[in-house]
Order: sequence, then C-alpha cells, then structure tokens
Amino acid sequence: MEREPTEKEIDVAKALYEHEWKGQPHPEPFKDGCKKYWVSCASAAIRATHKPTEDMIHAAMLLNLADEMDCVAIFQAMVDAASPPD
Repeated sequence: MEREPTEKEIDVAKALYEHEWKGQPHPEPFKDGCKKYWVSCASAAIRATHKPTEDMIHAAMLLNLADEMDCVAIFQAMVDAASPPD
C-alpha cells in the first residue's frame, strides 16, 4: 500500500488483530511491520464488501431514500472512502 491507511482500515486492522490474539499474549505490538500486515488484511476485507448483496440493497431501498442503482452507487462510494481501490 503506497498511501497512508484510512481511519476505517486502522479500525478494522485493530479489530482483526485483537480477534486473532484474544485472551493470549500478543507476540508483537500493533505497530510497524505487524500493523502493515493487519492493515493489508483490513483493506482486503473492506474491499471484499464493495459489491453489496441483494439483501443490503433491499434494506437500503426500504428506507425509500433512493432507487436500486443509487443505493449501489452510494454504498460503493462509502466503501471506496473507507478503503480506496489501489
């Protein structure tokens, strides 16, 4: 990753790190090389959500705020902001 991680990537990275080492001593603190690894995992996880499921689109449309295409575009814009595509 050439850019600085986003706030959401850091949040997800920390959650993944804590989940991995839950209740166990951490072999390496969440910084430096360790942080880069978990941010990479977080970015991949966030990017995997880029395409909303039918259930997600349906839930958004129930709010009567937008049509299906708008819901998809809005969702994808939010995912892109959380973890910009490379």
